[in-house]
Amino acid sequence: SDRSEHLVIQLDGRKRETPLRDEDFVALAPFLVKSIMDAVRHVQGQRLVVLDVHAECNECRDAGAVALCDALIFLREQNVASVRALFLWRNELGDEGARGIARVISSNAVRGTERRWVAEVHLSHNNITAAGAMEIFQSATAYPRPSVQGPVAPLW
Repeated sequence: SDRSEHLVIQLDGRKRETPLRDEDFVALAPFLVKSIMDAVRHVQGQRLVVLDVHAECNECRDAGAVALCDALIFLREQNVASVRALFLWRNELGDEGARGIARVISSNAVRGTERRWVAEVHLSHNNITAAGAMEIFQSATAYPRPSVQGPVAPLW
């Protein structure tokens, strides 16, 4: 069966009195893994949960982004969850955070599960340089789509 549950992780800073700081993301990452794994155990006949991660408008920096990304990669490697969308716009991510996001994109590109690959990554208003952006662009080459000019990676 190709059924999947869809979970939304809501860490949106606009919905909080104070935004989450970098150290909050580091502290939340293990709890996030445990919570999702516990939730998935209660879903009968489930193969893979699809995640939308809303963490926009916070004060997440590289350490927090890497911790969050490591948690998401672990869930994918355990065949528990895949990331469909990652919203980290208006944070304070730099190139290390961009590398973590690139690893999330790559880790979710599992052949045969294309419908569950990352479809959206929102990163505007961060501190990512051209080097960090290039890491993300390179990770997207695992997502080829046929075109007249040959395979292309969907980026916008």
